[in-house]
Amino acid sequence: MVRSEAHLSKDSKVEVCSNEEGYKNAWFPAKILNPQPLNPSTKKKMNKPLVQYENLASDDDPNKLLTELVDASSIRPVPPPDNPDQSTEVLPLRKYSPRLQSKELCISFNCHQPSPSLQIVSST
Repeated sequence: MVRSEAHLSKDSKVEVCSNEEGYKNAWFPAKILNPQPLNPSTKKKMNKPLVQYENLASDDDPNKLLTELVDASSIRPVPPPDNPDQSTEVLPLRKYSPRLQSKELCISFNCHQPSPSLQIVSST
């Protein structure tokens, strides 16, 4: 499976996963300032996008938004807009997949048979 990285383009709105103590696995809204900034010492492109968070202030200047280099594996696209006819499933590769919901869902589980059976019936 090829992983699309279209969300890593300049000015894309994304979410960034934190690994800092107290914020582990928390996702913060941000935007991509530069997908592959140059390393000042080597003048080569880096593989870490430069992001600017929407709601986190810089430690140096609380009046400025925090910007930092982030591993691409810690960045995902923003979730799709809410749709009352769909739910959203977060997949392991940090992508979203729309899921259709039925109005009524009947699930029956029979554990009294020698091999348990599960039946799902949609009434839409």
